[in-house]
Amino acid sequence: MVRQRGTALPPATGSRPAGAAGRDAAMRRGSSLRGAWERVARFFRQTGAELRRVVWPDRRQTVTYTAVVLGTVAFLAALIWVADFVIREILELILPG
Repeated sequence: MVRQRGTALPPATGSRPAGAAGRDAAMRRGSSLRGAWERVARFFRQTGAELRRVVWPDRRQTVTYTAVVLGTVAFLAALIWVADFVIREILELILPG
């Protein structure tokens, strides 16, 4: 039986024979490890499926987006440089030294 996430297991019934707890723990470790590998494999399958659905930009769009990013970075760098220069000049007027 495959259990979906969020569903509850039915309550355990009956008593367990001696030594069953250790055997069950060993089985859970094995199934836990197997479950971990299954989750990793599912992650990569889903990632591949998601990447196949992506609409990749063409060359013209890539060049346009790159130019916009570089222009924005240059503008912000100049803005920070001007702000730094103004603040430094004000501080030199207030604190000569």
